[in-house]
Amino acid sequence: MLTVSDLSKSFDSLPLFKDVSFEIHRCDKIGLIGPNGVGKSTLVRILLRQLLPDTGFIRYGQKVKTGYYTQEGQESQAYGDNHPHRRHLAD
Repeated sequence: MLTVSDLSKSFDSLPLFKDVSFEIHRCDKIGLIGPNGVGKSTLVRILLRQLLPDTGFIRYGQKVKTGYYTQEGQESQAYGDNHPHRRHLAD
């Protein structure tokens, strides 16, 4: 399970999102949709531990592995197979 509580992020004093909270349970399938500029990619980068939130916390279950596919449908090459920070969403 992944628990997000009261997550907020701003850039240059402009709030992108504030007080975001949700849970993702094993076998859940999720998608992020919304107009450009509302923070979808930023939220994913925070969940992948590539960016720190301004406030709030994220609790990852013991067996949770994070990862993502690009908009083109290919697995992110941000972390190679042997990189210690490589994660997958499925567990």
